[in-house]
Amino acid sequence: MSFIDFSRLFQVKYLLTSLTDYNFKFLIPTLIIFSAIIILSLVGWFILKKRERVYQNLALQILTFGLTIGLIGLALVFFRYESLPYLSMRAWMVILTLVFIVWGARIAIWSVTYLPKSLDYYNKRKDFEKYLPRAKNQKNKNIN
Repeated sequence: MSFIDFSRLFQVKYLLTSLTDYNFKFLIPTLIIFSAIIILSLVGWFILKKRERVYQNLALQILTFGLTIGLIGLALVFFRYESLPYLSMRAWMVILTLVFIVWGARIAIWSVTYLPKSLDYYNKRKDFEKYLPRAKNQKNKNIN
């Protein structure tokens, strides 16, 4: 006997039931998953924001991705736990999972295609600027 009946995930009536039952078996695992998404996005942001400027855009994308998915997921778990009509529909969790997959794939594709080009341009620009003359430091800038 299977713990999860995957055939029910494709039934419209099952997904769009406005009042879900009180037996929510996956409360603790979903809380752990969405909390881990938030924590991992914050850790990734802290690690990447200290690197070169090129990685800061990736860090911001990871942060917004993780916080958005995590907070909406925690809200959906709360709605499901409280059995709020229409807000606790199973379809919202399926939609959030699809958004997670598409958004994560978009970030992964961006980091594979655009990030190396941007990093190469950044390194070439940094090498070029190393030979440009710099302005001399003025000791008394604020003299009126």
